[in-house]
Amino acid sequence: MPRIKELKNKFASGSGRAIAVIALSFLLAAAVGAYFLGYFGSRQQQEQGGVAAKTGGEKPAGPPGTVQIDPATVQNIGVKTIVLEPKILSRDIRTVGRVSYDERRMRWVAPKIGGWIERQYVDFPGQVVRKGQRLVDIYSPELVATQEEYLVALRYHDRLQESPYPRIAEGGESLLRAAENRLGYWDITQEQIAALRERGEVTRTMGLHAPFKGIVIEENLPEGGYVNPGQKLYGIADISTVWVYADIYEYEAPWLQLGQKAQMTLAYRPGESYQGEVVYIYPYLQNKTRTLQVRMEFANSGDFKFKPDMWANVTLRSPVARQGLAVPVQAVFRTGNKDIVLVALGEGRFAPREVRLGAQAGEEFEVLEGLEQGERIVTSAHFLINSESNLQSAVSKMTQDQAEKSSAKSKNERSEPSAGKE
Repeated sequence: MPRIKELKNKFASGSGRAIAVIALSFLLAAAVGAYFLGYFGSRQQQEQGGVAAKTGGEKPAGPPGTVQIDPATVQNIGVKTIVLEPKILSRDIRTVGRVSYDERRMRWVAPKIGGWIERQYVDFPGQVVRKGQRLVDIYSPELVATQEEYLVALRYHDRLQESPYPRIAEGGESLLRAAENRLGYWDITQEQIAALRERGEVTRTMGLHAPFKGIVIEENLPEGGYVNPGQKLYGIADISTVWVYADIYEYEAPWLQLGQKAQMTLAYRPGESYQGEVVYIYPYLQNKTRTLQVRMEFANSGDFKFKPDMWANVTLRSPVARQGLAVPVQAVFRTGNKDIVLVALGEGRFAPREVRLGAQAGEEFEVLEGLEQGERIVTSAHFLINSESNLQSAVSKMTQDQAEKSSAKSKNERSEPSAGKE
């Protein structure tokens, strides 16, 4: 009696319960393994009548591999099933994105004429510039000479306008236009040319201006102040729109499409979301990560909330919605190269069914082959079904083995006396 009491106390303790849980887990794992080994390794035996469901060896009616469990037991172990019905399948893809420049809106500012930098108005990267803002003043002897040519052509044009001969007037007009075009080819703006015309005298320097509103991403002003034609002085990026890059796993590729909506949130502005769209899907995978890169476009705010190299949380709203059958993820057994679901046949009978699955849509798999509308499949208590069916099979086999051994023993006992007589 003390020994029994000690065992009861030990079982009631936490360590006893832990041992019981571990033992139960091993039993369930062994039962599942035995079930699938029996299903895939003893196909011939299943085709001859299925797994025995009762101790007496009764074979259930149904397709190969069918098992039968007492309906009361099915209810006790909490088997849950669903009926397959067509539904609209769609998917939201969640990933992390990186904000970058719109490469179509990046430009280098470089003079088309050589000269010396007389004055610098923008002198460090990161500075925000507005469209038309003066960046530097350049002194160029060639530019001074061209201004003088323009003023001479302007005076000549004005005098020839009073000529009674139209061709002479046209000649003055073409000469003025040629001088003006030459200044324009050197990026002298129309505003600067108009100021030169109104002023009527040459300026020593001319300025280079920002082509659009943006931020200075690079500044390369030379020491000594002399620049050659085509030398890059400033790199300016217009970030009124930004690109956001994201990596998508291969299995999510079926849910990607150009033009689909994208939603972005930023860590430093919680509670706010921004809308954009997918503008390009790269036609190759990243070699190291085995992911597909997607480029999205978002309109920036006036104060540039989206800053290049920021990280963002991105959700892609998939417009790829189609109607079809789907099964919950937890209803599928993935065994090597086969996908299996348990079909409930009614009256405690269950049959394994191999299926061909399509893309994963949220917590469901699209079903391409193997199931029909209206069939009922098991979504929970798979382990308990497997355990129950394998227990019944083991009891049936044990009873059959004992009967065979008893029969063989009787035969041996009958044959031994005759052998002694000889």
